[in-house]
Amino acid sequence: MRKIITILMLFATFIANSNNISGQVNTFSGQIVLQNASLVTNAKVRIVGDDIIKTTDERGFFQFNVVNKTNYTTEVEVDSYITNHKNISFASDKTTLIIVKRSDIETIKVTASVRDRDVLDMAIPVIVLSGEELINKRSTNLGETLAQEPGVSVSSYGSGAGRPVIRGISGSRISILQNGLGTLDASSTSPDHAVSSEPLLAEQIEILKGPVTLLYGGGAIGGVINVVDNRIPEKLPENGLEGAAEVRYASASEEKAAVARLDGGFGQWAWHVDGYKRETEDITLPSALGDELSNSDISADGATAGLSWINEDQSFIGVSFGQYNNNYGLPAEENADELVRLDVEQDRFDIKGALFEPFTGVKKIKFRYGRNNYKHVELEGEEIGTTFTNKADEARLELLHIPLDGWQGALGVQVNNRDFSAIGEEAFVPPSTTESLGVFIVEEKSFNNVNVEVGIRSDKQTLNSDNLRNSLTDNAFSASIGGLWKFHPSYSLSLALARAQRIPNAEELLSYGPHLATQSFELGNIDLKKESANNIDLSLRKHQGDIKFTLNAFYNSFDQFIYEKSTGNVEDGLPVFQFTQEDATFSGLEFELDWVLSNSASRTITFHSQADYVKGQLSNGGDLPRISPLRIGAGILYEMNDWFIDLDIIRYMKQDDIADFETSTDGYTLVNVDFNYQLSTENNDYTFFIRATNLLDDEVINHTSFIKDIAPQAGRSLTLGMRMEF
Repeated sequence: MRKIITILMLFATFIANSNNISGQVNTFSGQIVLQNASLVTNAKVRIVGDDIIKTTDERGFFQFNVVNKTNYTTEVEVDSYITNHKNISFASDKTTLIIVKRSDIETIKVTASVRDRDVLDMAIPVIVLSGEELINKRSTNLGETLAQEPGVSVSSYGSGAGRPVIRGISGSRISILQNGLGTLDASSTSPDHAVSSEPLLAEQIEILKGPVTLLYGGGAIGGVINVVDNRIPEKLPENGLEGAAEVRYASASEEKAAVARLDGGFGQWAWHVDGYKRETEDITLPSALGDELSNSDISADGATAGLSWINEDQSFIGVSFGQYNNNYGLPAEENADELVRLDVEQDRFDIKGALFEPFTGVKKIKFRYGRNNYKHVELEGEEIGTTFTNKADEARLELLHIPLDGWQGALGVQVNNRDFSAIGEEAFVPPSTTESLGVFIVEEKSFNNVNVEVGIRSDKQTLNSDNLRNSLTDNAFSASIGGLWKFHPSYSLSLALARAQRIPNAEELLSYGPHLATQSFELGNIDLKKESANNIDLSLRKHQGDIKFTLNAFYNSFDQFIYEKSTGNVEDGLPVFQFTQEDATFSGLEFELDWVLSNSASRTITFHSQADYVKGQLSNGGDLPRISPLRIGAGILYEMNDWFIDLDIIRYMKQDDIADFETSTDGYTLVNVDFNYQLSTENNDYTFFIRATNLLDDEVINHTSFIKDIAPQAGRSLTLGMRMEF
């Protein structure tokens, strides 16, 4: 750790004096016009390699303070569409004219990276849900919302709790973020604990597959889910006041949900408020299985308020406060003697800011801080069984430097503190405090058509508990290198190599006792060592033309993989599982295809298909538990003017590659239909949507669920809703 910090300090000193290396800084100006000579106002202009963004004025003018050299590549964004212009020569004595046209490729930015980047520029596989697609796929929890994305499944625990699984990896190895910071809840402790991020409030959800530990530490050794909302505004509303409201109803659970947000501004201040409420009944099961899933209802609500001060150069500082409440039942077998409910409360405070060009050599500083007070009680009838609390905070500081010989990137520091306790008859984890510190460097450079990314990170973790005689301190080191080769205007090939380490958490080290959520008696292992993942990701993408596709292949080899192994013993009437370590591998393929069959001025017909497969094995040849089965899907999307109809069929194959004492699951077929209609008036936009799921009323047993044998998925369901934006 000391060596890494020393390197960071030397590097920062080098950056601060880099004006002598990089050359003289001059002022250049330009003007953006469309092909028809119309002036473009409010266009965003960026010189590639520099994250400073300028907005054109009412005459299409912009101005940059940049290093004097011969040519630049500019990125111009107009109404969410982007164009790149290579070899633009600027001169300090004249205004350079740039003529743009709207691209047929909509830009989708990924915020869970050092700098906001287009999905197509990422070396690792990324999926982004936003707009109509996100509206249609929203569900009662985050895992169910993402469950049908390639490479993603859900560890469901009824409709109240569902944590995403990426490529067979789940739990604490998947980092769930809220605007780039951890959710700071207790969802990684047990599969019956809900993720506190609410899908109804999300404006965008980003899925980063594979080790993303350089930015987010050992908790991201399997991947990252980043839920993006506007709770801390980063820009002033264009129209002074903007907002949206949505209501929806789902028949299978009789879900009634409503959500609303409002964004406004005055002077240099921007504010945001939002709120939601959801009520459901017990889930209706497929007709072949009977009536309802007992104790699967939900009652949830929440609200957030935020305020930001925004400077003319887009620098800002903002705060937000949010409250999350969720009361949901844990599904039980019919005629169960005891029904358990979880009553969750979380208060969260966030600070976020960015400062452009604070001093020589640095083009941007980003700062984020989050603090929460989380509590949930497990109610056994009217009595409180166990109380879980998690008081945590997290801070991130990222310093983005100016390009150095073509290299651009950031130095970063991340600090986490966690005070966790579980008190009650079924407290299988003792109280503990965890402190961690991570420092990292991430850099990238373009070599003609190849973009190279490299980075290193060092983490230190200290665990304290009354059950320990001395504190446990360990260090972890991670490194990665990746490349993206745009070998054709329509094609790109990417390769990412990573070695990432994760330090065992308190649950793995200290657990001892009955864990009724997983129907097991859990034994921690104080002798656990850190685990290491050696990952290879290869992706081929075609992103232009009538046929677009993405093909991903991955291989992830774990040294000292930590998992729960059945001992064959029984304690308190429950099978005993011991945390242990063994080498393991995860490998698989993912495929997505969009093929435009017909495209006219008023109508578009697109065929789409997807498939994914993952294999999880121990070094001795045994299979790992709860690995999702092979999945193949296809569908037709019909768009005509303001109408949108999407038919989707997904086949889940039988899963009989199972671990010891695990049961196999039969295959099933999901048939879903989405129908949207958009209506625009002078001031408002309306979206009316209908989503029909599991139209065949098939028996759906989710193999990745801990309670798959007692909690099947919902039967046929119809979701109706309306969204209004202004």
